[in-house]
Amino acid sequence: MNKHVFFSRRLRTLLFRSLFAAAALFLPACDLLRESPFEVIAWNPGNGFFPGFSETSIYFVFSHEADHISVERAFTLTEDGRAVTGYFSWDGKRCIFSPASPFRQNREYRVTILQDAMDTKGLSMDGHFEGCFYTREDGNRPELVSVDPPYDGVMNGERGTLTLEFSEPVDSLSLVQELSLSPSMTGFWSLDAEGREAKFTPLEPWRHNTLYQLRLSGNFLSVLGISMGSEFSSRFRTGLDTEPPRLEKASALDMEETELFELERDPSENSLWEGSYRLGLVFSESIDSASLKSRIAVHGGPALIMESPPGYGNSFVFRLDGKPEYGSRFSVSIAAGLADMAGNVSAEEYLFRIHANGPLSKPPSLVGLRLPLKPGDSPGGLSGPGDEQLGPGDAEPKAYSVNDLFADLPLKGDAAHYTFDTGIPSWIELYFDTAPGGEINLFSLMDLFRIESTNSALSFSPRSVVQDAFTWAHPHDPWSAYTRVEIRGLMVNHPAQGVIRFIVGSGLEDSLENRTAEAFELPLVK
Repeated sequence: MNKHVFFSRRLRTLLFRSLFAAAALFLPACDLLRESPFEVIAWNPGNGFFPGFSETSIYFVFSHEADHISVERAFTLTEDGRAVTGYFSWDGKRCIFSPASPFRQNREYRVTILQDAMDTKGLSMDGHFEGCFYTREDGNRPELVSVDPPYDGVMNGERGTLTLEFSEPVDSLSLVQELSLSPSMTGFWSLDAEGREAKFTPLEPWRHNTLYQLRLSGNFLSVLGISMGSEFSSRFRTGLDTEPPRLEKASALDMEETELFELERDPSENSLWEGSYRLGLVFSESIDSASLKSRIAVHGGPALIMESPPGYGNSFVFRLDGKPEYGSRFSVSIAAGLADMAGNVSAEEYLFRIHANGPLSKPPSLVGLRLPLKPGDSPGGLSGPGDEQLGPGDAEPKAYSVNDLFADLPLKGDAAHYTFDTGIPSWIELYFDTAPGGEINLFSLMDLFRIESTNSALSFSPRSVVQDAFTWAHPHDPWSAYTRVEIRGLMVNHPAQGVIRFIVGSGLEDSLENRTAEAFELPLVK
């Protein structure tokens, strides 16, 4: 038994020595790995703030000879979160990185070398290397202190402002570059005097009943160039609009768009509408102009043309495409389906009846005419009744109203009156009923006035037309309130009898641009 114990002890000793000898073959390498890890032992510029930094490269010193390819693959340099490109050079254990663009002021630069980087013997780093340096003054990261509207809040008003408050003065350019709204909005950002409060003012109304997402990138900078570091997001809603739009008022407007009177809805009739009037509409909220244009119509009159700019609005102005005929009646209808910004549509229909009988739109109308039965020797020198001297010959002016159809026109052909077949200087007065303040357009009258006769009984060649300094000083008394125009020319009386037609063609215009729709004709019998 003692021999057995001795043998067992000796066997254990031999076995231990064999294992130790085998392990000794590997110990040098293992000891080297543990005592001298592969790592960055120095770098330039190092962590910290370096205002005015002007170096063109940075470098890293490794503990061992490095495998260049693996180190370069594991290397990353960022400027305010954006990757920086460049090229590498080596000087022994030193790796030098030169950026393609120079280092910039007021920036944050972060360096990372992943642990995949190895030395020339294939030994990798124990962990990632990370470093950070700043080319600006030391300062705190900007933080968002408050948002108005808050998260899941409601924006007040169609053009309410979005307000952000920061812990540090912020960079105005970052507001535009690093902040976004979805859906997008047209507007502008502004900062207060301290640079801590930013406001977004929309240039268009917010969409009703819409969820807006606000996102602020982690690259958002303070005025010192310090990034916020982490992204911020929020959201808010616009007003929950469920009310459909409605027409609050329809009005007659003058050419300067001043309201003259409000229109009443059907079955009432709106009288005294002038041809130059415009139609003004005011709605309870902003509506789409396109939906209004497609639903408004004129019945029995000229079409409506929208003068307001396209887009959303709550007031609109229309003009008529031409003057309605004086005394005519037309109506304006607005169908249901007007859409507001929240997508609500109107269900109500509107109708306005209009009578185009405004006094200033009344076109001129012929009341009657007057001409001398005995013209005398000097058409420009006759005097009126009551004067001491009538001039050579008794002119014997005779008046005919438009109702004196086929009345007798006793033109004698002797030498004291209108010698047959001879051009005798004479005149014809025309009396018109015109709009207040309106005068006859003399050029228009000369174009449209003519005399026709059967059997060539009479002819007249106009030479001039006047509205004052009349040949016969006094107007025809029953028509003294009307507008008087005198046409001078040569009258030729022929022996034949016939019907003499005094005609003023359609389209006669006054100084207010009112035009007659019909021709005037007064037939007399000679």
